[in-house]
Formats: sequence, structure tokens, C-alpha cells
Amino acid sequence: MTIAHRLSTVVDADWILVIEHGRIVEQGQHDELLERDGVYARMWSLQWQQGELEHLQRKVSAQAVGLEALITGVVDALHDEIDARGVNTSIRL
Repeated sequence: MTIAHRLSTVVDADWILVIEHGRIVEQGQHDELLERDGVYARMWSLQWQQGELEHLQRKVSAQAVGLEALITGVVDALHDEIDARGVNTSIRL
């Protein structure tokens, strides 16, 4: 028997019990539970999406950020508001 929060741990199990609020709400094999489009399928989808987001986050955080381009983009986006408030935007990097 295996108790898991990560559904990838139980994909190959002979039989899966899905427990929600202390009650068994679904049971079956991985493929059957996905086909039913119930609690297990929703949890599977959410965990898959979370994994994709974590992968993208690692990928983005590994990329160098051009500080000059970032600041220029922010200043350009706020140009009208900056002018309206009379803010001096002389920036030296």
C-alpha cells in the first residue's frame, strides 16, 4: 500500500483509492480515473500544470535580465503618468 499526495507516485498502482475529506470518492486504475473526469482527473491536471509552471519558472529564472532594457520598458510604459507628475526621468546606468 502507498499513500501519496503526488499522483505520479501511484500511476502504475494496481488500484487507486481517491480520498476527499476522509471519504473514498473514486477508485480504479489511473487510466480509468482519468476517463471519468472526476476528482482524480482534476487533481492530475492541476499537478501537471503545477509541474509545467515550475519548469517554466526554472527556465525563466536561469535567463539573464538586461536591467537597462527592463527599466526602459517600465519608464516607457509609464511615460504619460511620469510627464503628468513632472518627474525627472534622467537615469544613468
